[in-house]
Amino acid sequence: METVFKRRGGNIRNGRTTFPGAQRRQEAAKLRQEATSKLTPQERLARLDAAFGPGQGAQKERAKLAKLIQAQQEPAPKKKKATA
Repeated sequence: METVFKRRGGNIRNGRTTFPGAQRRQEAAKLRQEATSKLTPQERLARLDAAFGPGQGAQKERAKLAKLIQAQQEPAPKKKKATA
C-alpha cells in the first residue's frame, strides 16, 4: 500500500494557503486591476505622471501606453476589395 503524505497549507491556486492575508491581498489586487483596465491610455499615463512625475519611472508601461495611444490616433488601413 502506498503512503500518502498530507501537506500543511497548500497554495494560492487551490485556495488553501498558510500565508496570512493572502486572500485579502489578491482581492485588493483584482479590484485595482479592474479599476485600471477601465481607464483610457491617456488617463493611465496621467496617473503615472501624478505618481512618479512627468516622464519618470515605469518606462515599460509608458512605452506600452505610448504605443496604444499612437495606434488609436492612426486611421485604420483601408481594406482592398477582393476581385473574383
